[in-house]
Amino acid sequence: MPAEASQQLQQQQQQQLLPQQPPLEQPQQQRMMSSSASNWESLRKHARQLEHEIDSQLVSYAKIASSTSASSSSMNGMHGSSSSSYYGVDSLAAAQTAEHELEDLLKQLTASINAMTVCIENSGTAHPSAASMSHLLQRHRANLFEYNREFQKTKSSIISKREHVELLSSIRNDVGSFRSGAGGSSQEYYLTERGRMESAHNMVDEILQQAMDSRDDLEKQKSSLFGTRGRLSTVMGRFPQLANVLGRINTRRTRDSWILGTVIGVCMCIIMWYAIG
Repeated sequence: MPAEASQQLQQQQQQQLLPQQPPLEQPQQQRMMSSSASNWESLRKHARQLEHEIDSQLVSYAKIASSTSASSSSMNGMHGSSSSSYYGVDSLAAAQTAEHELEDLLKQLTASINAMTVCIENSGTAHPSAASMSHLLQRHRANLFEYNREFQKTKSSIISKREHVELLSSIRNDVGSFRSGAGGSSQEYYLTERGRMESAHNMVDEILQQAMDSRDDLEKQKSSLFGTRGRLSTVMGRFPQLANVLGRINTRRTRDSWILGTVIGVCMCIIMWYAIG
């Protein structure tokens, strides 16, 4: 009996010790959840602040693009202007500054969204706000995609307008330099054009001469063919049997052609029948 009583006392002591272990982990889980929640809030506030800054920068960047478009349309009616009048030092510096700031802000927003993703993965699905956190993260990703698309669209528009104006400026400069160089020597210009026209006429004459030579060659070949045909007719008139032999050869050739065509047709029909069957 004393041995059984001692065993029961030991079992009761073990049962009392076992429930005391799990409560030690609950404060740690609560601290982890609270720390992840605070980290999430800070990251979310930072992401919203970055989105507001990106919105304002995109508006400024779009204004720069519209100003460059207006300058491009005004430059189309000007003569002798260079690309520096279109892209001055201030406008070029403003466009580059806005572009660099937007790229930096987009990189920061991407890093913040990645950190938010890691925070959600660490908190797990047991977090009470896991669904709302995932929804907010998806919204931030959609906003980032729209910002990148709008930035690339405006950037490509500015680059295309810049290249267009630089091309027009180079063409106008070439025309102006040509006019300034040829203004005092109009006679030399007309002489040059006359030489070009004469060279073109000479080229046309050479082509016509080549065509006439080709026509003469064809006429010679035609006359030789007619002479050969006349000689063959003379030979066939002298030897009637030769005409009969040639007729038989032509007949046999025609018959062989018909036979070969018939065989080929039958073979094709058989092949198609096997292919369909």
